[in-house]
Amino acid sequence: MIAAMDERGVSVFLGDGIVVYPDLDVREYERHLDVMAELGTAQVNTVSFDPDLARSVAGFARIADMAAARGMSTTVEFAPSLTLTTLDAALDAVRQVGRPDFGLLIDTALAGESTEDSARRCVQGARALLATLGEGPTRPPEVSRSAAR
Repeated sequence: MIAAMDERGVSVFLGDGIVVYPDLDVREYERHLDVMAELGTAQVNTVSFDPDLARSVAGFARIADMAAARGMSTTVEFAPSLTLTTLDAALDAVRQVGRPDFGLLIDTALAGESTEDSARRCVQGARALLATLGEGPTRPPEVSRSAAR
């Protein structure tokens, strides 16, 4: 598959699906990140459904470490349906992780803020590594990690 991608000039920019759950050791994502790196993924995105903010930030930091070891940067996303519900909470998490290769993914459809407002506020405190226009649920899912498997 990698040869076919190279032959056709196809690359993977963003790998998604790296989620912090309260009952999950994020090291379980090692193989996922290995596959993303094999595909040449430049960046991975993470979110959290863990209501414990400190545990979420620790998970983000661990994921960023694992991704960096494979040559990838990491983003974190915020939305009303996630642990990081606001831009301010996400900026604070980015500051706490404290890595230059860890930043925000701003999905304007989920963030509840205008693109201009989000961009302006990000410049004030941390860099946005990716901004996207998209669609998604605005309410939290009612599933646990084990139910999502």
